[in-house]
Amino acid sequence: MIIYICVGTLAFGGLPSYHEIGVVFIMFFETSLGQWDLSIYYEENEDGEHSAVIEKVGIIFHMIFLLINLVLMLNLVIAILANTFNQYESLSNGLYYSVLIRMFPLYEWDN
Repeated sequence: MIIYICVGTLAFGGLPSYHEIGVVFIMFFETSLGQWDLSIYYEENEDGEHSAVIEKVGIIFHMIFLLINLVLMLNLVIAILANTFNQYESLSNGLYYSVLIRMFPLYEWDN
């Protein structure tokens, strides 16, 4: 995210939303939480000009950030689930065998 903040500030520094790194950090943090607004790329720059190239490149830049963020968050969730599964895998075998041991006296043998 920090790399995207630096690149975005350098590439889109003429837009009002990209003037300060702190504001850009908050914008990308909110974007990663799901509150994103692409209308910032439709604004006029400091010179009062509106560039279609900045508009398209900015939207692509933002969408690539969203995709990378989605993949990283999904990877984090998978890692958490895998770690939880590994912790409880040995416990599940122990619980299964303890139930079997408790049930042995109840079983009747067929001659």
